[in-house]
Amino acid sequence: MLRTHWLSEAKLELLDIVRWYDNQSNGLGGEFLDELEPILERVRKTPLDFPKWEFAPRRHDVRRASLNRFPHRVMFEVQGDEVWIAAIQHPSRSPKYWIRRLRQIRPSKDSE
Repeated sequence: MLRTHWLSEAKLELLDIVRWYDNQSNGLGGEFLDELEPILERVRKTPLDFPKWEFAPRRHDVRRASLNRFPHRVMFEVQGDEVWIAAIQHPSRSPKYWIRRLRQIRPSKDSE
């Protein structure tokens, strides 16, 4: 299983999403997290099974994992034995709004 890191903006994004769903219906944020957790587990175990993101800048192995019930995607980069969660993207947002976050990812020793 690969080590997982969350970029700070992605963590804040997740908290905002959970709050938004809870404001829509009590407990819905928890249901979002319940669906997200197995996806994150799969990302940690088999990240290369997920499709590459077609807009990724060169030298970035960015992939996406879609949720089923909720319209969000986990956007992540694989580097060596590490996975970096860069965004929890909603399709109504520009697909590239979070791309600058990739600059925060530090290369692992394996990829140097």
